[in-house]
Amino acid sequence: MQRSMLKFSPWSSPLFIRDAYKKALKVIDSCVNETHLKGASNYLHNFLRLQSDDLGNGNFETDEYILNTYKRLKLKLDYKIIQLKDE
Repeated sequence: MQRSMLKFSPWSSPLFIRDAYKKALKVIDSCVNETHLKGASNYLHNFLRLQSDDLGNGNFETDEYILNTYKRLKLKLDYKIIQLKDE
């Protein structure tokens, strides 16, 4: 009798996703110049890639919860960019 192995990834754990989201908020809030904003943008990109399945050819697939979380973070980053330009 052969047992099927479940694909388990610690990065898809709800606790990891929550902690990564909180960390992303801290990264965005700590930005004080353009270099920091680029780093925060890279962090958000990596957050999405880590939570997504690579389909090949630069295509990724993720669930709607992760996508909505990424969109909220992106909006927060866009607001921070505007805020820093006004200073």
